[in-house]
Amino acid sequence: MITETLKRLSNNQKMQLMEELWAELSNVLELESPQWHKSILEERMHSYKKGNLNTMSLDEAKIKLLKEFEKKH
Repeated sequence: MITETLKRLSNNQKMQLMEELWAELSNVLELESPQWHKSILEERMHSYKKGNLNTMSLDEAKIKLLKEFEKKH
C-alpha cells in the first residue's frame, strides 16, 4: 500500500514528494476555494468594515507568533 511506502520515507523525502505533488496538481487543476471559505471571508470583512475586528500589522503578528513559539520551546 502507498501508506506503508510513505511511512518508510524520511521526512526530507516526504517533503520533496509533497512539493512535487503540489507542483503537479497546481499545474493541472484549477483549484477553487470551497464555499465555506468564502463565507468566512465575507463574515470577517463585514466585521472589519463595522470596526468589530481586532487587527494588527504583519510585523505585530510576527512578533506575537514568535513570542508564542518561544514560550512553547
